Amino acid sequence: MKIPISRRFLSLFFIAISSTLLPPATALQAQSSWFDPSGLVHTLEARNSGWTDLSAELTLQFLTHTGQQGFCRARLFYDRLYEKLLLQGYNNKNELLFALKASDRQFELYLSDLNTIYYGDMFDLETRDDLDAFISPLDFYRALKIAAVSPSQTKILSREPKAVTFAVKGKNRHVTYNARSLTMNTKGDVLIERYFHFNGTPQTTIERGHFKDVEVPSAYKNQKIAYPFMIVILKNAGQEDTKSEKRTKLLFKRVDFNHSLSGEDWDSAFPQEAVRTPVGEDVWRTAQKSAQASPATP
Repeated sequence: MKIPISRRFLSLFFIAISSTLLPPATALQAQSSWFDPSGLVHTLEARNSGWTDLSAELTLQFLTHTGQQGFCRARLFYDRLYEKLLLQGYNNKNELLFALKASDRQFELYLSDLNTIYYGDMFDLETRDDLDAFISPLDFYRALKIAAVSPSQTKILSREPKAVTFAVKGKNRHVTYNARSLTMNTKGDVLIERYFHFNGTPQTTIERGHFKDVEVPSAYKNQKIAYPFMIVILKNAGQEDTKSEKRTKLLFKRVDFNHSLSGEDWDSAFPQEAVRTPVGEDVWRTAQKSAQASPATP
């Protein structure tokens, strides 16, 4: 018989285990484990654990290789336990420009000027050349939290007095390759994270900065977690074809932890009567051009 477990219980259990097994990292601990992949992973997990939900107000900036750019205000909700994400962009008149909903691998993207909801599997956006998007659910997942790292799959690439860069192995069918690299400082903050295709070409680069301590309420005590208030997502950076490079910058104004997204906010994220179109349709390219042109300066 399956015993139901409340979401609140899961959240408290996650925080309790994180705070018990992963004591706060110090610069001394990080430096002493500079030559040990297990120590590096411990420092990384200790620095980036302790929260389950994130809500934020921020500004989004979109920039193309030609210098064209757009801005919009945004609201963000992210559920780390269930991999649910809601991102809503508004213009300076507080009118909804777009809304992105993602639950695990499935996503829905609403574009107001087309009154259309595009939906499908987020990995379809990564494997098709004609689906170029600034608003990539997979990239946002990667940017908002550090994905798990196994010491057995970690290889140290370079060391400096205040930072270390290490690779994380991945597997494509039967081929093992360096799937991503992380540059981490002595505190455990990941400053640069790069994702690669299995053939070694760069796919996505995530830069993090302006770390600030944010108080995290828990059942036992209030702790503080350092979170980057600036995140830059570089798509196709470093490739020969610079015309495909895109930059999305997240500038956070407010970050709150462990404030869960209500079912009402999730269900009412955008008009349900909008036209629904799967990502496989040819109109996706037109939709992306529209999304890039829509954001207005807040």
